[in-house]
Amino acid sequence: MTSEVILMNQHTVVLAADSAVTFRDGRSSATSYLNGVQKIFTLDDQGPICAMIYGSGSYCGLQWRIVFEEFANTYRASCDTVETYAEKLVKFLANIKEEAGFEIDDARYYQNFDQYIERFTYQFCDLLVDRGWENAEDRQAAAEQALEALRESIRGGDDSGSSPQMRAICDTSPPFETFLKEHLDACMDINLGWFLEDDVKDLPETVVKELKLLVTEAMCLNWFPTGEYSTGVVLAGFGKAQPIPGAISIEFSGGFAGFLPSSVSVLRATNSPVPSAVFQTFAQHDLLTALVDGVTPDFQMILRRKLLDAIIDRHKSLVVAEDASRSRKLRAAKDQKLVMDVFLSIVQALDSTTTDHRVERLGTIRSDISQCPPDLLLEYAKKLMRINIQGMEVLHNSSVGKPIRVFAISKGRVVEELET
Repeated sequence: MTSEVILMNQHTVVLAADSAVTFRDGRSSATSYLNGVQKIFTLDDQGPICAMIYGSGSYCGLQWRIVFEEFANTYRASCDTVETYAEKLVKFLANIKEEAGFEIDDARYYQNFDQYIERFTYQFCDLLVDRGWENAEDRQAAAEQALEALRESIRGGDDSGSSPQMRAICDTSPPFETFLKEHLDACMDINLGWFLEDDVKDLPETVVKELKLLVTEAMCLNWFPTGEYSTGVVLAGFGKAQPIPGAISIEFSGGFAGFLPSSVSVLRATNSPVPSAVFQTFAQHDLLTALVDGVTPDFQMILRRKLLDAIIDRHKSLVVAEDASRSRKLRAAKDQKLVMDVFLSIVQALDSTTTDHRVERLGTIRSDISQCPPDLLLEYAKKLMRINIQGMEVLHNSSVGKPIRVFAISKGRVVEELET
């Protein structure tokens, strides 16, 4: 796994990363760890601009050092901004076999495709659970609600009730279309069976058909599903003619058929009129997240599941005493809606509390960051990394580890330190 942080003010960017990499054996629980892996690289000395990777320790079987060296040699002369570097990198990774002439086994493209479908299916099944699938009397209704929620997410809808807004559709090529026809049906069926197990028989065929259409639409919209197997690159620094630093985060899975499922987030644009301080963590950052939010992401997820189970159990105990003359079907529909309304109201209150806590803590941290000179900002990053790494050591978790590598990037200069 990985633990990383970026700190940035008007004059300096600091990238800090541990050096542990986690290797997984497909979907099995077998894991192994390797320390001493470099995760931060300089792409351009003149800016300078650096790249920090998290997630996978390689790309299509290639070491990141080799990938970045070839990318920089190809595009350094034509990239003047952080934004241009990000745009060119996505193109390069999507077509790395053709761009760099690397020998890459086609089996890796099939594996990358399977991982994308796996993440898409996981997100759908997570929505199923949120809509009471495990205890629902009407599973078709729960499945249709989950499908619609996923569709709105892909097309750009949100929880505010606004209508989905279609984004620009990416160009598709004949190889991409052929690839989907050959592999989509079997891959989707396998992943649904994996996540739902025996319950997959209760998933309506109409929903399965719509899911296959939706995942194709998601790819064309360049929608990137959440999931645990994502890889990321943070590009940060100064463009050749840019006086203040910028940073962009790119999350992606492996490419296939000239397509790279990716999500690009601008942490701070280099043309910001009033540059704000940036504090962002990546990958295995539960303890740093808890420092800001007051609670770890894992605990939030467990709490939601426990709350839903408790509401359902309490509701069942009250229904027994109700008038038996009511229509059972009508009662079931109304009761299911009531349970979900109560659950979502509680979750909304919890999320609001977490947000308030985050805003207060981030205000303090960003105030400190904005006033730090380069040497103190570098030390600040080290302190944050120690919190996460030492905390994970206490919990006997080997997925992050020393040494800590830190890059402090100022205009025309990179300072690198290694803390063992």
